[in-house]
Amino acid sequence: MSPRNRALLIASPYGGLRGPENDVELMAGVLKKYEFEVTKCCGQDATRDQILSAWQQLISESSAEDVVVIYYSGHGGLVKSSQNTSSQQGGSEKLLQSQFLVPVDFDQTTEDDFRGILDMEISYMLQKTTNETENVTVILDCCHAGRMARDPHHNNQAWPRNLPEVKHHGVLLRHVERLRSEGRLPEDAFVEGNPYAVRIAAAATSETAWGYQGLQGQPIGVLTEALVAAMDKAIGQRLSWRTLLLGVCEFVNREFPQQHPRAEGPETRILFSKEHMASGALLVKLEDGDVILQGGRVAGVHEGSVYDIMPFGSELVDKEIRVAEVKVKYVNGFKALTEIISGRIPVDGALAFLQKEALPKLFVSFSDALPTFGARLGQSRFLRCGEPGEQQALVEIKKEGQCIKVCKGEMVVASHQFTDATMQTAIDAVVSDGERLARGHHLLALGSGEREEQLDHAVEIEFGRVDNCICVEKFEQDGMANVTEDQRIYITLRNSGKSTIFVSVFDVNVAGTITLVSGAWPRGIELVSGGDYTLGKAQFGGGVKGLGISWPGTVPKADNAEETLVFVLSSEEVSLQHLADPKRSIEARGRVSHLERVTYHLASGQARNVQAESQGRCVRYAVRHIPFSLRSQ
Repeated sequence: MSPRNRALLIASPYGGLRGPENDVELMAGVLKKYEFEVTKCCGQDATRDQILSAWQQLISESSAEDVVVIYYSGHGGLVKSSQNTSSQQGGSEKLLQSQFLVPVDFDQTTEDDFRGILDMEISYMLQKTTNETENVTVILDCCHAGRMARDPHHNNQAWPRNLPEVKHHGVLLRHVERLRSEGRLPEDAFVEGNPYAVRIAAAATSETAWGYQGLQGQPIGVLTEALVAAMDKAIGQRLSWRTLLLGVCEFVNREFPQQHPRAEGPETRILFSKEHMASGALLVKLEDGDVILQGGRVAGVHEGSVYDIMPFGSELVDKEIRVAEVKVKYVNGFKALTEIISGRIPVDGALAFLQKEALPKLFVSFSDALPTFGARLGQSRFLRCGEPGEQQALVEIKKEGQCIKVCKGEMVVASHQFTDATMQTAIDAVVSDGERLARGHHLLALGSGEREEQLDHAVEIEFGRVDNCICVEKFEQDGMANVTEDQRIYITLRNSGKSTIFVSVFDVNVAGTITLVSGAWPRGIELVSGGDYTLGKAQFGGGVKGLGISWPGTVPKADNAEETLVFVLSSEEVSLQHLADPKRSIEARGRVSHLERVTYHLASGQARNVQAESQGRCVRYAVRHIPFSLRSQ
């Protein structure tokens, strides 16, 4: 029997969720270009039983050389229950927590019948799939956790793909025991993830995945839209999932800075293949006399980045046999034009290894009435002109009479009057405004540490309003909190874990201004085990004075403006003052951590020396965001 490409595409619009069926149609279209046979389980057919039955049917039809894709679009949720670990009175309670997919019949869950599909069931089904073929890809466009938050940049034009935390009072435990008794949760299931299946997740565990009104004007999952576009462009290319996700993440972060898609498992595989591209190198060759990197924005290549050029067969950079050094001048979707710094490019081509990484520049659209603006953008470390057909700019620059306005969506965040003699000065000021917005955007897009830099912590954050030195209101952290300008707020941090944690707190306003709220603790607030601290507490007693909140000075008054608190938690003291003060340097401070280098990169726009980062301190860190609305008086 000849090998076949098979895909099961699932769309569960539970709760009236907009977009999943559009997602499936979009994904089906691109998979058919890869010659997949597509089976759909959508809408009212996407019940728990029918999803599992369709998956089992796919398994039964698969053979060793087949290529299989499992795709899900819909809600994700988190369920919690507790189990007494001792039969004796006073036994401790063990928390059982599981993530799950939400079929369309989830409302039919009872105390004896859980209608979600647990992560452990997915692992079991995935193991059964890879027992038949080891060429499997799973794509989940849903949330991994039950934290509801409103995206601060899309208002009501975006919706989260998760449910609030669900507590079913023991139904989860009974469901798990029933699965075990039926032999559907074998003890040898892959605990750390199936090594034969590439798994693409819409967001990190603690993040929200979003759907929105997409580029074509229809409800769509932002991950699916970006992933399908990248897959379509990659037809005929030899790209790994890891490389493809670099471009996908850039698109998603431009729309939703707090969502970080990721590939897990054998992510170095070439798309729908068992062949790996283990090296991080890109091909470089001569095309009509130009030195062209065979990788563009989709591969994470950015203007200003520097690459070491090595002969074919090289796995690492060896300065002794390096043949050239190049700097990227211009990038499109899949290729980059470079200039030679030193050496020469072999006629047959060579391999390019990233040496210094430039910050990804963000797209700015501007009026044709500003003909010199594009040249000025070309000098920016943070901003760039758009490519043909590119949409969804970070900001739009408009010229209205003798005034240039900087617009973010419908809101004017800055404006500058000018005369013929002062136009260039006004353009410089507008670029400065745009760069400030870009720095704020990059901080909002900063994700938590991964692998050895991942920080597990038990810090709880409370955020609320102060009146007459008393905490009078505790805000929900779902993005719906409203704070009126000139009100005062408090932030309480509590560490119920066993390790000391350091916390730096920032505020990012609608104009992109970054303020270090915890400025009195330049290397982070120290929270010992069991300790707590309240920002806004009066220094010499007398209750909680609170922190002042004011309307951004450059922004005309409107009904509300979106603002975000950003918390960076670390295992050691780190100095992150450069995020709020981009002129502050870290170069004279000796050995600094990867976190400090990354954040300095975001603040300054300077290239990072990638190869030197292994010498930095390994500091574990996590990032948390709390968006809220600032109301004008």
